[in-house]
Amino acid sequence: MAAECWQRRRNVAGASVKELDDKCDTRNNSFFQHWTYATLLPITTRATAGLLTALVHRHLGSVVKGFALVLGLVFSALLQFVLEGVDLSVGQLVGTALVLFSSWLHFKG
Repeated sequence: MAAECWQRRRNVAGASVKELDDKCDTRNNSFFQHWTYATLLPITTRATAGLLTALVHRHLGSVVKGFALVLGLVFSALLQFVLEGVDLSVGQLVGTALVLFSSWLHFKG
């Protein structure tokens, strides 16, 4: 509900606050009203991932960036298989094998 109120406020930029519904009274309802510590987990995770991605882009070459991106996708697929039990398709398994083999060839020499 709080997000809906903020959306309305943004849409009626010229209207005074008194013209909005009583539901959107920020004295009683704030934007963060329904947030818990569990809400901060995905926010913190994504912020950390963004910082790590920025470090990779800053310090490594373009080829290594490509390998990092693809290996990250492979890692995500494997974690999804292990944690959620989602079966990987034949195409995903072949793609994973090719990525791992090409990474090994590249870094071998």
